[in-house]
Amino acid sequence: MRKGSFSVERRSSNTDYHNTRLKSPKYLIETDKNFDGNYYKKNYEYDEFLDIAQKLYQETVKQKMQKKQIENLFQEAVISLEKHHTEHDIYLLFKDLKKEYGGHELINLAIHRDEGHFLKDGIEFYPTKHILFKNGNWYITKDLQYARTNEDFCIKVDINQYEKVYNYHAHAVFSMFDLDKGKSARMSKKDMSSRIKFVSDKLGMLYAPGKNRLVKKHINQHKQDLSEQRNIKVQQLATQKDLKEENKKLRAMLQEQKASRPEYAQLEQINKDLKQKIKDKNLTIEDLKLTLDDFKSLFNEEKQKLELELDKQRKATDRQVNEAQKLLSQERLKNDELVQKVTKLEQEVYKYKSWFEELNKLLTKKMNSIEDIYNAVKSKLKTGYENIFEKINSDTSKYYEKNFGSTNDKEVNDNKPTKWVRKRDKNR
Repeated sequence: MRKGSFSVERRSSNTDYHNTRLKSPKYLIETDKNFDGNYYKKNYEYDEFLDIAQKLYQETVKQKMQKKQIENLFQEAVISLEKHHTEHDIYLLFKDLKKEYGGHELINLAIHRDEGHFLKDGIEFYPTKHILFKNGNWYITKDLQYARTNEDFCIKVDINQYEKVYNYHAHAVFSMFDLDKGKSARMSKKDMSSRIKFVSDKLGMLYAPGKNRLVKKHINQHKQDLSEQRNIKVQQLATQKDLKEENKKLRAMLQEQKASRPEYAQLEQINKDLKQKIKDKNLTIEDLKLTLDDFKSLFNEEKQKLELELDKQRKATDRQVNEAQKLLSQERLKNDELVQKVTKLEQEVYKYKSWFEELNKLLTKKMNSIEDIYNAVKSKLKTGYENIFEKINSDTSKYYEKNFGSTNDKEVNDNKPTKWVRKRDKNR
C-alpha cells in the first residue's frame, strides 16, 4: 500500500505545461499499457473562474477582492494514487473535501501514468539521474554513480531486463474560494494536517506522516555511506549563481531568437519559482537544468509552430496573390478585347460618318439641281403664260376691231378678259 499524500503548492507558470504534457519531460518512462494514457480535463478556464469569484465576492463581502487573494486564488495538489484509482475517485474526493473543509473547487485535473523508475537486482534507476533514454536506447552511468551530464550515461543496457515501477499520481489545480458561500474557505494548520489523513482514508492509502517510504537498495549505497550521500546531495544543490548563469544563457537565446514580451515574462516567472526552491534548498542542479531545458524546448517548439503557421499563411497569401494576378490578367485581356471592339466600332462610325457626309453632299447637289430645274421650269411657265395672255389679248383686239370697228370705247382688262365679255353682252 502506498503512502497517501496531498502536497499543495501555489500554481506556477510551469504547472499547465507539465500537467497537460505540452512538452514531455525527459524523465518519463513508457506509459502503462493497461491504460489508454494519461487523463486531463478542464472544468474552468482560469480567467472564467476568477471573473465568477470576483463577482460573487463583491456581492457577498461588498468589496473588491484583494490583490494578494487573487494571486493565491489557484493552488496545485499532487496526490499519490494506486493503480486502480481513476478520475472519478478524485472528483468524489474533492466533493468530500469541499463538504468537510469548504472551498476545494476543482479547476482542472491531470492523472499521470507515465512517470516512475526502473528496478533491477534490487537497485532503483531513476531517469535522468541514473538512467537515460538517448539516441533511441537506454544508458546508465559507470559504477552506478549519480550523473551530472548526459555524457555520463555511457553504458548501453537492455531495458527489457528492467522492471518498470510506476509512480501513479494526480495533479489537481483547485481553489479555496467557495462558490456556494461567495468567499474563500479558511484552513488552520490543524485542518491542513488532518486533511492528509482525510485524503488517505478516502483513497484507501497508507497514512504514515512520520514514516519514510521503504525503499530498496539505493545506487549510491554501493559506494558510499549516508554521510557521503548527504555531502553529495549538498554539492548537487543548485545555487543562485547557477540559476543566474543558466538564465543568462536563456536570455541570450531569447534575444537571438527575437522572443516576444510574454516569453520573457514566462522566463521571469520560472526564475521566481526556482529562486524560491533554491532558497528552500529544494532544487538540484539537474532539476534546475531540466526545468530550464523544458522551457527552452517548449520555446523552440512554439517558435517552430509559429514558423509553420507563418509559412502556411505566406503560402496562402501567395496563392491569393497568384489568383489575383490571374484575374487581373484576365481582366486586362477582356479590357484589350473591349478596346479592340471599341476601336473597330469607332472605325465603323467614322466610315459611316464619311459615307453620310458624301451622301449629304450628293443630296445637296441633287437638291441644287432640282431647284435649278424648278426655277427654269417656273421661268418658262411664266414666259409661256405671259405669251398666251398676250396672244389672247391680241386675238381679242383683232376680233373686236373686226366686229365692232374701234377699240377706243372698249374696256379691256388684260388680266380679266371675262369682264370685257360681260360688257359686250350688255351693249348687245
